[in-house]
Amino acid sequence: MLNRRQIWIFGLIERGTDDVAMMEVPRRDAATLLPLIQQHVEPGTLIVSDGWRAYGGIKNLQEDYDHKFVNHKVNFVDPTDPRVHTQSIESTWRALKTSLKQYYGIPHSSVQTYMYIPVYIQTKMERQMSQRPFI
Repeated sequence: MLNRRQIWIFGLIERGTDDVAMMEVPRRDAATLLPLIQQHVEPGTLIVSDGWRAYGGIKNLQEDYDHKFVNHKVNFVDPTDPRVHTQSIESTWRALKTSLKQYYGIPHSSVQTYMYIPVYIQTKMERQMSQRPFI
């Protein structure tokens, strides 16, 4: 087994536009993630996340976010509100991880470049779907 430093990537996706933002982060704690949410998410926005403890502070931010979360130990989509799921960002992670597996890992200096792969794949798929003559 290789002994490499883990690299943490924080990602956001905007439903409706499928705009994606990804950034490397040194830690996955509230002190790191909450300022990134404030920087990249409009005040008053509905934020849907998983139950990661660092996201618990979203409700205390001054931007008046509406925060809903899914406990993946219980379900993947909230049965009382179908908007509450993390399927969009999870499929984005899958695209990134699938593209990286073929390289058996990448140098840390290339991480930023590879974070654009899911954005490219999503854009390409949307273009192909819009050009299809049938459903």
